[in-house]
Amino acid sequence: MRISVITPVYNRADCILRCLKSVAAENIGGVRVEHVIADDGSTDESAEIVADFAACHPGVQLVRLPRNAGPNAARNAAIAAATGDFVLFIDSDDSLAPGAISVIEKNMSENPGYDQYLFSCSHNRTSLETYGRRHIFDYSDFLLGDVRLDFAHVINRATLLEMPFDESLRIHEYLFHLRFYRKAGKILFIDELVSIVDTSRSDHVTYTTRKTNDRALAESLVYTRLFLEWFAADLSQSAEGCRLLESLKTDFRRFSILSGRYDDSRRAGHAGYRVSGPYFALEYTRTGHLAWQAVKLAMRVKWFLIDKLKK
Repeated sequence: MRISVITPVYNRADCILRCLKSVAAENIGGVRVEHVIADDGSTDESAEIVADFAACHPGVQLVRLPRNAGPNAARNAAIAAATGDFVLFIDSDDSLAPGAISVIEKNMSENPGYDQYLFSCSHNRTSLETYGRRHIFDYSDFLLGDVRLDFAHVINRATLLEMPFDESLRIHEYLFHLRFYRKAGKILFIDELVSIVDTSRSDHVTYTTRKTNDRALAESLVYTRLFLEWFAADLSQSAEGCRLLESLKTDFRRFSILSGRYDDSRRAGHAGYRVSGPYFALEYTRTGHLAWQAVKLAMRVKWFLIDKLKK
């Protein structure tokens, strides 16, 4: 099976070379893996660094988006340009562990027939070790939230072409991986290190999910809408799923109110999406967006103090 490594990049001139070198090291002695980098309209020298590197490394391909459209748009563009049977996602600030491609190829050849394979990442390896050397996950493990850990994902490219990432979202990849898990049914996890993750950066994706800005709220609203649209029927099949479904419905209405989308929140209310009294009052008085300003301030203070304590 031919593997394509996919990397979206946006303004990572300070670290993209590390990522490029880690993948190129797998090609010493001949091209066995291609590396497709999609530049998402960088305004720094990221694209130039990749272009210079690609000129000397035949396994590297640069795809340039005309404007910044978000990592999901970059992923889709890279997947379309790739030629591999399977795709491995590596972020631009991360790198491949030495010998990662050999690890993947060996385990895929020994365990054929899966649509998706999961491998270990450096930052949460201790948590992943609880599943043992080899573990088969079921779609429901992820749907019901029993497993919410990061993995190095190796996915059949045909699946990614069939179900592209929604480009209205810039984060929340978990939502899309749920669709991939559903199609795969059974997913094989191998506890071997593939991805070295850099969590030290101030612009790491972890920080973009915090409710401290308007984009985070807008993303949360789209996330809950798509989750309900794509997975409500699956969730309704179990008692635990029904509880999660009700929580998502409440979140959707709450986010609609805080976003000032009062007509959407009222329609959700007519459909049985419940919220507590304070949120109902915000909807009735149309002051949800004002309340959101206070929430943002509170979240900024909260995360400032948490980050300070961690240091």
